[in-house]
Amino acid sequence: MKLTFKKPYLYASAIGAAVLLVALLLIFLPGKGEDPAPTQPPQMLDPTDGPTEQPTAAPTDGSAEPKPTEPEPTEPPKRAFVVTAKLNVRKQASTSSMSIDAYNYGTEISILEETSVDGVSWGRTDKGWVCLSYVHIGDSIPPTEPPPPTEPPVTEPPKQAFVTVAKLNIRKSASSSSQSIGAYTYGTKVFLLEEKTVSGVSWGRTEKGWICLSYVHIGDSLPPTEPPTEPPTEAPTEPPTEVPTEPPAPTEPSALKPNPFKWDDFVKNGQFISCKTEKTAIGVDISSWQEDVDFQKLKAAGVDYVMIRAGFRSTAWSGTLNKDKYVEKNYHGAKAAGLKVGFYFYSQARTAKEAREEANYLLEIVKGWDVDLPLVCDWEYTSGSSRVENVSRRNATDSVKAFCETIKNAGYTPMFYTADYLVKYKIYVEELAAYGIWYADYRNYLSTPFRVDLWQYTAKGRVPGIQGYADLNVLFLENSIFAEIFVDK
Repeated sequence: MKLTFKKPYLYASAIGAAVLLVALLLIFLPGKGEDPAPTQPPQMLDPTDGPTEQPTAAPTDGSAEPKPTEPEPTEPPKRAFVVTAKLNVRKQASTSSMSIDAYNYGTEISILEETSVDGVSWGRTDKGWVCLSYVHIGDSIPPTEPPPPTEPPVTEPPKQAFVTVAKLNIRKSASSSSQSIGAYTYGTKVFLLEEKTVSGVSWGRTEKGWICLSYVHIGDSLPPTEPPTEPPTEAPTEPPTEVPTEPPAPTEPSALKPNPFKWDDFVKNGQFISCKTEKTAIGVDISSWQEDVDFQKLKAAGVDYVMIRAGFRSTAWSGTLNKDKYVEKNYHGAKAAGLKVGFYFYSQARTAKEAREEANYLLEIVKGWDVDLPLVCDWEYTSGSSRVENVSRRNATDSVKAFCETIKNAGYTPMFYTADYLVKYKIYVEELAAYGIWYADYRNYLSTPFRVDLWQYTAKGRVPGIQGYADLNVLFLENSIFAEIFVDK
């Protein structure tokens, strides 16, 4: 059947109402597949910030955190084996660093980190740093015998020291008989790279050679003493660079008495040495170098006497005579403390005439004083800095003899100071046997071939009453003119 509308306007109205109804339904009842409106505007990505892919939007409720970035993969520890008998474990990557442990040969270790210091490869283990020169990196130890050498031990940093004498010889080796290859002057700062003791004498190696440690101060600064316008100088034990070609000493029989002591006849009690076979007295020798001395403390410590420097002749060519500026103070202080006293004069006489001049100068200084012990000629020679450097053995012997004779003729007991080198090369000691002998021999026993009256056994002693080092001496009393002076010994 054919449907027809008689009123076309009614048809158009029905269609319009249906369209309106559909539109209202679409507005108020959204469908399942519709996208929600964005809660924030989209962000533009800078091409340099990362991937060009659009990142996933974060949840709007803020409950989730961003996913953490995965760390970059690290190298696994390297497997290694110790190939030295003993490998030190260091606190830091350096041979000068403290050793805190050690690995033995064949120990398996893990290298956690590697570095290079001054061209040397180091590896960090769970205990500390090891030198990789002494390990084998791999899955097994090489099939070899354990090598005998070990890693060099930790070396102490060099000690700082200052020269405390006018001139200190530098030796080729640690011995007073070794060749002198140079010298340091007073106040020079040196670094001690090595130390050793030879025949009871301490030596130190510097960058130039070996020096005797009796004549240096080890520390951060030079002791506050007066500058070395004069001695002390290094003990006169140095050998000559050439053997003297002078004629030998006279061949008449020697009046020197043989040394009666053996090495084990001496006992050291703290700083002092005594003799088991003979009575002795302990003393010190002092000068302005020691400055203010507490003589009461010296006496209380067991010191019996002091040998006081009265004066000196300059080592310069002019050779002026000088009085020790502490001589009066030292004399009166020693006497007030009940100590016996003697005096010495540092001689640089080139001739017998100069020696007599020095002796008379000494006699004038001590005039009127109560002198208990000898007046001493301290004739010394120091290579390179002494006006007597080229004085012949004959003239040196005649000078000492003239000095002692002048003292003897004035009614005092004469004595001369000497040591190995002077006896061997600079004086004819046999010709001086009529006088007292004061000998420097820095050992724990007296090693001279002949008997001496006064033995200076150290220049580095410590005793209450004297700041710094002190020269310590033993006076032998038996069969001696000094026995009656020390009747309580």
